[in-house]
Amino acid sequence: MLANLTKGLAIDEQHKVLTLSWILKADRRLFGDGSDNGLLDFVRRYAPLESRDWIDANRGKIQVKFFVHDWGLNDIALAGRDN
Repeated sequence: MLANLTKGLAIDEQHKVLTLSWILKADRRLFGDGSDNGLLDFVRRYAPLESRDWIDANRGKIQVKFFVHDWGLNDIALAGRDN
């Protein structure tokens, strides 16, 4: 998940923004203590090496954001099911 730059993890180094998968926001207590720092600790363990280094170097300055999930895709998938 974190390897996908459009859905999992993206870094805007200039603005110090880390954008993460929407699932990490929806269930943030499953991935740490619920805080942004807890999420950073979790993400750091599984992120690519360059991303880990950036997180370490910018800890305390990082703004955590989340990708927007298109819930309409769920409706499309459910519409194709036989009930």
